[in-house]
Amino acid sequence: MKFPRVSPGWPVAVGLLVWLCTACDSVTAPELTEPCVSWCNTLAPWPHDGNPFQSETFTIYSDGVGHEVLAELAEIAEDVLADLKAQFQITADVALVLPPGQQKLHVYAYKYRYSAEWAARAFWGGMMIFSLDHPRLAEFTERGHYRRLVTHELVHALQNVLVGSTHSYSTHTWFEEGLAEVVSALDAERSIWTEAALDQRIAEFGEWNPIAIDNDILPDIENAGVQYFNPMFELTMRYALDDAGLGRSLRDVRDVFLDMRDGTSFSSAFAAMFGLSVADFHDQYFARIRAYLP
Repeated sequence: MKFPRVSPGWPVAVGLLVWLCTACDSVTAPELTEPCVSWCNTLAPWPHDGNPFQSETFTIYSDGVGHEVLAELAEIAEDVLADLKAQFQITADVALVLPPGQQKLHVYAYKYRYSAEWAARAFWGGMMIFSLDHPRLAEFTERGHYRRLVTHELVHALQNVLVGSTHSYSTHTWFEEGLAEVVSALDAERSIWTEAALDQRIAEFGEWNPIAIDNDILPDIENAGVQYFNPMFELTMRYALDDAGLGRSLRDVRDVFLDMRDGTSFSSAFAAMFGLSVADFHDQYFARIRAYLP
């Protein structure tokens, strides 16, 4: 797999994506009485308006978003999912395991909530994302950017249903976040393409080894998440998938998740599919990456 430089031509807001969901501040909203039936309800009690939109693969709940807006979101999500299935070679014989009682992927589109800390996140069986008519996030609804954000979150959601349970959260952060960044190009303008650019980030934030980040807890350094760790996660997975790096494929990524479904640890599944142990990748990381970058 070859990786040309990608320039999305759209700025990504600092803090648009974060690692942990916190409670959102509510703004004026319709009265919501229907409980969320998704697995997301275990994260936060987000009721919906009782009028979900149905597409072939998705049930889209909302807090009062109009059906025309939900239909556009459904069209984007269906197109993105079809593209992801092709890239990961997820054919009809590869089962996607949804939470018990759930027949489709769930999306919760919100219009009347707002958080300064996050805009979208995935969970087992679906994702949450702001609606295309969100009054406070209009600057991020440019369709190319919004599609990249949907792609990023659906990569995570696809991971969850390939593993088939919350065990997907045992996947190391550098792998799952780097994967979502590589596939979506959401933060492409921050990608690291040269050794000089790598040295600049290290000079600003320190030489943090991304392989050492195996959970969602990042060092508390201002702006490091979006300026250092996200680009380093993307660089790490680009190296793993590039012919000039480890030369593996998105099908190999798929098989890591399927092995995890069968009970294999992430570290063992990664070593089997990528030909390198996580421990050796950690120890050799900067030498490998510097040899890879021009």
